[in-house]
Amino acid sequence: MLNENEDFVEIVAAMLDKVKYSNEPKLYNTQLKDEQGNLTTEKGDVYLSEWEAYLYSWAVTTEYDENWQSIMVLTPEGKEGYDKFTAKVDIVTTYYKEKWGIDLYSLQKRIETAVNNLTF
Repeated sequence: MLNENEDFVEIVAAMLDKVKYSNEPKLYNTQLKDEQGNLTTEKGDVYLSEWEAYLYSWAVTTEYDENWQSIMVLTPEGKEGYDKFTAKVDIVTTYYKEKWGIDLYSLQKRIETAVNNLTF
């Protein structure tokens, strides 16, 4: 992401592209959030949509246990990246809502519904 305009486009594209993988929540064992929504070092089972899992991917590194099961691990750098990226997402979604009347989260759901109703 080379400039602020590209950031807007890339964030909107990522939000709408992730819908194709479904926003039906799946169970992940990853970092939990505190009451303010901040990631903590405590881990647990969390249901995340594909978009939410994508956001989490900015914060965690995937490691593997002795059985080759993936484990998501929060790093200080990852938390900083997650906080910056989610702040950008908030700026973009607020801008689209206030300036254009477009709720990008609602649009995600509408696109998912439309894609799921396609028949070939």
